Amino acid sequence: MLRHGSYGSMAVKHQFEFQPRDALSERAEARIDEMLVCSAKGEVLYQWKCVRVNDRISFLEFLSQKSTQLGEGLNLGAFDRLEMEGEWQRVIAQVKTDRGIFVRASRSQTPQAKQVQ
Repeated sequence: MLRHGSYGSMAVKHQFEFQPRDALSERAEARIDEMLVCSAKGEVLYQWKCVRVNDRISFLEFLSQKSTQLGEGLNLGAFDRLEMEGEWQRVIAQVKTDRGIFVRASRSQTPQAKQVQ
C-alpha cells in the first residue's frame, strides 16, 4: 500500500550552474526506457516497456514507507519525489496519496557509441 506523509516540502533545492552548450544538447538527447503509474493499492494504471512491474511497485511501496519515516524524524516537509542520476541513466520516482509513478530514462548516446565518435 502506497502512503504519503503529510509534511512540508522535502524537494532538495539545486544550485543552478551554467553549463556549456554541448552539455545542454547532450541532456536533450534522452529517451524514456520505461514508465509505470500505479494506484495507491499497487494496481497498475499504466505501464510502458516496464519489464519488472512487481519490482517497480515494491520499490514505490518501499519509498513510500521510508519517506514517511524520514519525514517524521526530520522536519523537511512533504516528500515530493526521488531522483537518481548516473552518467547514462536517470530514475524518477514519485509517491502521492492516490498514485505512484516510476520513470527510467537514459541518454540516447551509449558509452560505446560515445567512444566511437
